[in-house]
Amino acid sequence: MDKSKTLKGNLDHAIDLFQKGAHEEAHNIFRDLIVIAPQTEMAWSGLGAVLRKLQKYDAAVTAQKHAHNLAPNSLSIKSNLVNALNNAGRHSEALPLAQKNFLANKGDVSFVKAYVKCLKGNCQAELAVEIVDAFVAEFGNDAELAVDVSLARLYLGQFTKGFEDFEQRFESGEVALNKKIEAKRWRGEDLGGKDVLVFKEQGFGDNIWFSRFLPALHREAGVVHMATQRPLLRLMSKFNGIDKLLEMNQINLDDYDYVLPICSLPKATKFSDKAPKPSPQPLNIPDDSRKRARTMLGRYKDVKKVGIVWTGSLTYKSNHLRSVDIKRFLKLAEIPNVQLISLYKGDAIEDLKTSGAEGIILDACSTDRDFADTAAIIDELDLLITTDTGVVHVAANMGKPVWNMVTYEGFWMYGAGTRTPWYPSMRIFRQPAEFDWDSVFETIEMELRDFVAN
Repeated sequence: MDKSKTLKGNLDHAIDLFQKGAHEEAHNIFRDLIVIAPQTEMAWSGLGAVLRKLQKYDAAVTAQKHAHNLAPNSLSIKSNLVNALNNAGRHSEALPLAQKNFLANKGDVSFVKAYVKCLKGNCQAELAVEIVDAFVAEFGNDAELAVDVSLARLYLGQFTKGFEDFEQRFESGEVALNKKIEAKRWRGEDLGGKDVLVFKEQGFGDNIWFSRFLPALHREAGVVHMATQRPLLRLMSKFNGIDKLLEMNQINLDDYDYVLPICSLPKATKFSDKAPKPSPQPLNIPDDSRKRARTMLGRYKDVKKVGIVWTGSLTYKSNHLRSVDIKRFLKLAEIPNVQLISLYKGDAIEDLKTSGAEGIILDACSTDRDFADTAAIIDELDLLITTDTGVVHVAANMGKPVWNMVTYEGFWMYGAGTRTPWYPSMRIFRQPAEFDWDSVFETIEMELRDFVAN
């Protein structure tokens, strides 16, 4: 903070830094301002906004609540508080305020978006769709709002409209492509006889799930090549519906008529509400990966081998909501004739050591070369218990028994029940309320004891 500037001068400077993306610098100024001027609501709200950008969501909520207490009638502060609560996963707490903001400002798309996010988080998909349809009918389309509600439509089985709305992720800015790829991106053109490059998008699990639509594309297009991340290359090498599999750095865009992001496959193949659901793709597990897995797990042939994953990518903005403390699994490790096996690979592998679980839970995958190695480990397991990460899609794609622990809101393809038609071997263990992992693990422990006994 610049002591030569007035309070307003420092506040304006912090806001300017925030708008330019200098979040750490802005944070330092806002932090100092609330110390020297604790009754300044805009300093508190600015601090909350920058904490939200830094993905410190609970602290962001605290700051916005201070601002709201100081200025309870400020529309911008009420909006900021709702956004912080939504990011923190506290949708039920945000809902009453979001509803009030929406009802008082029905023509303001920002309040509609916040309300729709609250409704989705509270599993009120039908009302979310109704609100958006009414807004669009009166005020016209908004790309970001269309993407927000697309997942609610998919949850309700409205696949045609849901995937149509999901295509607006490029216009909304949610997905940014480089200029060369954007210039050749498919935008609804007829793909009959065309040479198409399907390329990776979003997470590993998304690429595995959406790949089931490749055969339908291949029946229509001329040549279909697919480019993906190196960790998936060996696993995907026997996929149906592609003529050639490439690594991302092998792409020559001049070879293709269109570039098709993999998450656009349902729209491109005209997948509709009542269409039969395509089957998962066959995954390739090379012999060297199988040998490695059997060597690692062969000593556990007399017990139930239960794989676990407690967290996903640490860079995913909602990872804090889907992840659990690894120490929760220690009670499962107490069950006789069970060996827990970690399938996690990434920076959070240190959790094994810091929790004291190292050795109790076998680290089987932190040195995996790729997902083919992971699939080989999965193939040796009796069961996988995991949070909703990419490993879920590998195991369920293979038809292995999977117990998927999901948040109260969950994800559209898992629906509202305990089974999903997309993955017949998967059971879904959903939080009965926001943040209630205790109930999930109590049920898991009981079910696992029965699984071992039977």
